[in-house]
Amino acid sequence: MIEKMLKTTIICRKEDREKTLLSLRNLGVLHVNQIQKPESQILTDIEQALDRQIKIVNILSEYENAEADPYSKKSPRALSKMALENYDRLSEAKKTLNHLYRERALLEPWGNFSISQIDSLKEKGVHVYLCVANNRNVSSFEKYGTVEIIKHVKEKTYFALISDSKQPKEELPIVSLPSSRLSLAELDEKIEKNKQVIQDCTSELQSIAQSINEIKLYQKEIQQQYEFIYNKHGMGEADTLTYITGFIPAKKKNRISRAAMKCGWAATFEAPSADDTVPTLLNIPKVFSIIRPVFKFIGISPGYNEWDVSICFLFFFTIFFGMIVGDAGYGILFLIVGIALKIIFKRKREMRVPLNLFLVLSIATIIWGALTCTYFGLPHKVLPGDMQGLKPLTNPKTKNDTMLFICFTLGAIHLSLARVWKTIIYSNKLKALGQLGWGLFIWGNYFTALKLIVYSKMEFPTIAFYLYGIGFVLIILFYIQWNDAGSIFNTPFDFIGSFVDLLSYIRLFAVGLATLYIAMSFNNMGKMVYELSPWFLVFAMLIIALGHLLNIALAFMGVLVHGIRLNTLEFSNHMELEWSGFFYNPFKRHIRDRSKDELTNN
Repeated sequence: MIEKMLKTTIICRKEDREKTLLSLRNLGVLHVNQIQKPESQILTDIEQALDRQIKIVNILSEYENAEADPYSKKSPRALSKMALENYDRLSEAKKTLNHLYRERALLEPWGNFSISQIDSLKEKGVHVYLCVANNRNVSSFEKYGTVEIIKHVKEKTYFALISDSKQPKEELPIVSLPSSRLSLAELDEKIEKNKQVIQDCTSELQSIAQSINEIKLYQKEIQQQYEFIYNKHGMGEADTLTYITGFIPAKKKNRISRAAMKCGWAATFEAPSADDTVPTLLNIPKVFSIIRPVFKFIGISPGYNEWDVSICFLFFFTIFFGMIVGDAGYGILFLIVGIALKIIFKRKREMRVPLNLFLVLSIATIIWGALTCTYFGLPHKVLPGDMQGLKPLTNPKTKNDTMLFICFTLGAIHLSLARVWKTIIYSNKLKALGQLGWGLFIWGNYFTALKLIVYSKMEFPTIAFYLYGIGFVLIILFYIQWNDAGSIFNTPFDFIGSFVDLLSYIRLFAVGLATLYIAMSFNNMGKMVYELSPWFLVFAMLIIALGHLLNIALAFMGVLVHGIRLNTLEFSNHMELEWSGFFYNPFKRHIRDRSKDELTNN
């Protein structure tokens, strides 16, 4: 359910601005809607400090798993400063090292000599040109002077041309030398120094990274201070008063009213207008709240005036996940990993919901894999009799047709559910009949899909004609807006699109089948390696293990692309759900504040 929101304005005296914001932050219910774009130097300073801190945390995340001795008795601010300094030194050393390696590559064929020696000889009338040419062409340059061979590299010859007179450079294959004019020994010395700098800086970053949790906390402190200053300078002003506007859940109105009486504010409450951009607060029953991480991961939220489909999303997403991954062996692995992570992170509240979702998806995968007798892509004949699954899903003669039947049945239920749902919630009951018409039309498409794709010898059922006929009439009479040319023009495409949407559910069968065949292929590859020689057992097992890991990764990608798509595109189109919302994010306290100077001077 989407919580009802109230547009709320808090008015106070200018001198009470900070005090009011502190109280509102402690209440933690107001989603602030800025009155004006805030601008101030302190806000700019904190924003820059926050950007630096985000960069520092990202840097340290690369080093946090290394074994190192942590720094003691240093504040997160000091550690952050050290981290940034070491990272800058590290980046500069890596850049310099790459440049030195390129220069060394240019100089390496010539051995250790000083370019300044060539300049000295030139002053004495001896001209030395360092050249490179194909082996067969070297002799052609003897007319310019004495040719001294330095080195042969494959088909090329590096040579020095020595002459007592200046020669035309454009006629000679003169090589490029390092711009630094350093000798090979000097370059090697500089390379070693930069390697040491890289090693020292890396060691420092690894030690600092042991305190990354404290540094992340420091980042949150800066973020909180930034939000406070941002809201402070974004408040509107009128004479001696200042005010802040936002949205609160309707059920939190009394909290604001009591605070207003206590603090001497004026507070107004009104229903959001059609022009207001209202945040969405989903009130999902606790048992179904495990779907929240999915919404957060893909960054979607229903609009305030749309519908909460989270329970339906969770139910079908779980089924789709199980069918796409489709391997009970993988599901068992997921379950073991999920339980292990639950034990490891039992004290981290933020991990509970994602891990609970992972466990549910693991169980769904096990169930579907058991029904289809799929365990790491192993042949059915090597499995015990009680693991053979359901015969219609394992019999080679019927399993593909049964799978397609299940996919189309799921699709028809999923899409028609959207239309029936809209029929129930539509306030205009005549328009609701148009939605019911679409629901009937989808079931007509269902029988057409079965006839064309699954059971070609099946007699087309009479009921399908009634579904098409009644559905078509209801759509024509109650869905099409006859005063809108666009609605009239698009309706034929909507009829075609409804059938295409149903066909989209065949992807559950196709992607699940691909997962199975990839698993079988890697098993066969490992078997072939082992059959070459029993001594290759380790290599065979490695091939199989890496193959299954790759297959699991591809299966997860399939879930992201197809499992989520069927909910957010096909189903949502029939639900007329645009996912146009954004999440309710109230202004609230997370952790204690530091002083502004301490935050901005890090």
